[in-house]
Amino acid sequence: MQRFNALRRQIDGITQTMLTNQLRALEKDGLVARKVNAEVPPRVEYTATQRALALEKMFLAMHDWWVNDEKRLAEAGDNK
Repeated sequence: MQRFNALRRQIDGITQTMLTNQLRALEKDGLVARKVNAEVPPRVEYTATQRALALEKMFLAMHDWWVNDEKRLAEAGDNK
């Protein structure tokens, strides 16, 4: 579980509005669960759903491709 401000600190450059919009969209798509704890002020926590966790291998493969492609582009730029 992650609280909103913890997520915001982890994502460099994201605004509060953008993070709120993204979390709402992910919740609507069933990828994030939102839990509001009855406290003053309310403590809201977010967690990945099983549906999101099922996509982990795909996201890791996309990340690996991106890292390798960035290396390839950097090497191609050095050869010019």
